[in-house]
Amino acid sequence: MRPTRTDLFNVRFRRVWRGYDPEEVQATLRDLLGEFDALRKEIEALERENASAKAQTETDRDRETAIHQALIAAHRAAEETRHAAQEDAVRIVREARARAEAIEQEAAARLAQIEEQRRQAVRDLRALLRSHLEQLAEEPLSVSAAAASPGATIISVPAVPVTPEPPSTNGPGA
Repeated sequence: MRPTRTDLFNVRFRRVWRGYDPEEVQATLRDLLGEFDALRKEIEALERENASAKAQTETDRDRETAIHQALIAAHRAAEETRHAAQEDAVRIVREARARAEAIEQEAAARLAQIEEQRRQAVRDLRALLRSHLEQLAEEPLSVSAAAASPGATIISVPAVPVTPEPPSTNGPGA
C-alpha cells in the first residue's frame, strides 16, 4: 500500500536515550513531505496526461477506422460509377451504331428511289422526244398559210427519219 501525505505527516518516532535529534527528524520529514507532494502532483499530472493520451489515441483510432471505411466506400462508389459509365458507353455506342445503320438504310432506299425516278424521267423524256419526232416525220410542213402573209420568208425543213435509239451501255437508265 502506498503511503499518503497524512501517513508521512503522522509518523512519530519514539524517544530513546541516545536517539536522533527530534528537530532534525522533523525537518527531514518536512523535506520529505515537500518532495512527496511534488512527486504526487507530478504523478497525478502524468496520469492525467496518460489518460488524455489514451483518449486521444482512442479518438485517433476511431477516426482512422472512419477514414478507412470512408475510403473503402469511396473506392466502391468509384468502381460502381466507373462500371455504370462503361455500361452507358457501351449502350450509347450500340444505339449510335443502330441509328447509323438505320440512317444508312434510309439513305440507300432514298438513293434507290431517286435513281428510279431519274431513270423514269429519262424514259419519259425519250418517249416524249420520240413521239414529237414521229409527229414531225409524219406531218408534212405546211407553208401555204405562211406564204400567203405579206413579207413572209419561206424556210424549207428536211424530214428527219426516226430510228429507235439503242440502249446505252454506260449504266442503268443512262
